[in-house]
Amino acid sequence: MNLLSNFSGAGLLDYGLIDGGNKILLQCEADEIALQVLRDTFPDIPKHGDIFSLSQAVYKVHGIDTQNCAFVGGCPCQQHSDANPNKKFMPESRLLYKLVDLCEECKPRFLLVENVKGFTTDPNGLAWLHHNMGEIGYQGHPIMFPAMILGAPHERMRVFILFTRDKIIPANDEQLKYIEGFKNQLIPMDVIPGIWHEHFSYNPKFDIVKISSGKKPAYVEKALKLIGNAVVYDVALFIGKSLKIFDDYFYESEIGQKIPKTTQTLNNSIDFGLYWEYVCLDSLTRIVQSLGFKTKHEKKAIEMKTSESDNVYIHTLSISEKSSYDTPLASDGSIKSGGITKGLRLLIKNFEANAWISPQFNAWLMGMTACPDLLKNIWKASGVPQR
Repeated sequence: MNLLSNFSGAGLLDYGLIDGGNKILLQCEADEIALQVLRDTFPDIPKHGDIFSLSQAVYKVHGIDTQNCAFVGGCPCQQHSDANPNKKFMPESRLLYKLVDLCEECKPRFLLVENVKGFTTDPNGLAWLHHNMGEIGYQGHPIMFPAMILGAPHERMRVFILFTRDKIIPANDEQLKYIEGFKNQLIPMDVIPGIWHEHFSYNPKFDIVKISSGKKPAYVEKALKLIGNAVVYDVALFIGKSLKIFDDYFYESEIGQKIPKTTQTLNNSIDFGLYWEYVCLDSLTRIVQSLGFKTKHEKKAIEMKTSESDNVYIHTLSISEKSSYDTPLASDGSIKSGGITKGLRLLIKNFEANAWISPQFNAWLMGMTACPDLLKNIWKASGVPQR
């Protein structure tokens, strides 16, 4: 599927979306260091440095038909994070407003938004976005799950919301049966629980004692800023595969193209984004169960101030038993007491894979190391001494 990336950051979400079988036509990012990472990692993708100057006219310059694309992006989380407990308004929130304006102008096929858990409880987060996207004709479908489900060594709970523009209207029993058949689709993922990827990028100039003790050089702080809240690669890959399967089925397949679509809410129309929720949750549940863990599924209404009919329901999937995840990380990604020794032991075990990296990074390296060229480019742009 053709994607337009907003708030691209250092490209971790984009990397997984591309590996999931999709194509990114343009990336938008304001941070100059992150932009340099994007230039080095994705040299063939056009870049734009300011979302506030994005418009239909800009996309046309690049020959992009936005109505046959999806907007994707993890909008800044400072406003919504639990680190901002009072959820006080922050300037970054204006970026979310601009995203809605862009969708109204450009009418993308889908909008995929990623954010932290706090986005679901902030009145200016999921509830606001759901209502305002509804005002311009989009229906939101949120799911929330931890990266741990896909093998990460830490919880890292994230919410993904897919907004769909079209409703589908089955013209006959064959099309209705085909639509229902989508529930049998599975998102293929090979998952190994509770371990790090084996391939680490080697850099002997990192002072593991300084970094582990919290005395980080400025270049480490820059690198952590780029990686710190990023999506785990395995999660991005899962979401990327889900988007491609969904788009292939309903827009690219022979029967899917014949199914009538409308932007109007009619009595016989189906909000088919619900099927994306179903397939993602079913696939994640099967993955977790295949690893021998129990799952907990909650469906919760996020109350809106406008009217009861505007409530948005979020599906949350979590693991109820985590004891088998033997990791030096706490659920928030920080190192447990005594975890540094355990982390070093695991790293030494993987030394034959050219591994030598501080445990301080391991919250982000789960997945980052599946794309070592991206990690190398982050270090380079941040000023980390190279070999």
